[in-house]
Amino acid sequence: MNIIHIISNKAWGGGERYALDLCTALRSQGNNVAIVCRNKAEVLGPIKDAGFEPAVMRLGGAFDIFSPIHIARMARRFPGDGPVNIHVHNFKETATAVKVRQLCHGHRRINIVCTRHLVKAGKAKQLALYRAIDSLVFVSKRAKSEFIKGGFDLHDMNIDVVHNALPAAPELPQAQTLHQPPLILYIGRLSPEKGAHILVQALGKLTDLEWSARICGQGEGKYVMPMLRLCRTLGIDKRVEWPGHISDVSEEIAAAQIGVVPTTAPEAFGLSIIEMMRQSLPVVTTDNGAQPEIITHDTDGLMVAPSDPEALAEALRRLITDPQLRHSIGMAGRQRFADNFTYNAFYNKITEKYL
Repeated sequence: MNIIHIISNKAWGGGERYALDLCTALRSQGNNVAIVCRNKAEVLGPIKDAGFEPAVMRLGGAFDIFSPIHIARMARRFPGDGPVNIHVHNFKETATAVKVRQLCHGHRRINIVCTRHLVKAGKAKQLALYRAIDSLVFVSKRAKSEFIKGGFDLHDMNIDVVHNALPAAPELPQAQTLHQPPLILYIGRLSPEKGAHILVQALGKLTDLEWSARICGQGEGKYVMPMLRLCRTLGIDKRVEWPGHISDVSEEIAAAQIGVVPTTAPEAFGLSIIEMMRQSLPVVTTDNGAQPEIITHDTDGLMVAPSDPEALAEALRRLITDPQLRHSIGMAGRQRFADNFTYNAFYNKITEKYL
């Protein structure tokens, strides 16, 4: 198969990780894979580290006349005369893919796949563009249900829900689940919608207990600096580490006893949740997105209301003070991952969308 992945976001996140994992898997199976992205170091770095040489373009959506020309040339250069699949991970680049199809008319068949990584209603004014997509994939039922609130007729569209997945984790020695004091781990972008500030507020309510925390990720100073000041005000600055962006989070997860995903905005899926589950790390997260599709509260994870430091602190208190609960939830989470989020099943479903 011939596949071009268009990764147009300016920052690295779950959607970009999803796309790169898929590109790596496709390449390992002998497919012809090309990546197009913007000239952003945060995105270029991981792609190049994975052994790809991405084509750097403007990727300006409907107002970009140059990127489609360059991508059409890439499509024509694939060996043979078979179809070319263009997989976009940001909806605005669907317009780019449609232009490529027009430019390749009579030369190559172009199959357009779009993965929606957002919880957002569709727009009636974009219905023609939606219908130009050969396969529209949602990463959760919640993402799909929010999209169809646009209220337009989608009966003849190829729409499917394919949950995210992760390749198998490297073999690492897991930290002792019963270890005290427990290490609490956050991994993700440091931005308001990801809720790290809610975690800091919750940790400030747990000063009577023994614990340490690592908040891993990067963000803008106007968001991060107030959290650092709040840690000092709450008297927890000596307990909380801020190591910055971590490329390979497996070792961080293996060293922790509690994982936290305190997102305040609805999550379309939440890769960091299943990253922790696959390594038996008990997870506390919010219930405002696709999280109920991933975990069952009090069985293989804990869920609390978003933007509620009191509720988050109470859930963390339960895990900090009950090592056996940490162990049981962690093991149940690992089994849930094995039953539902392994990469082979995901890969087979996605590649059914390709020609």
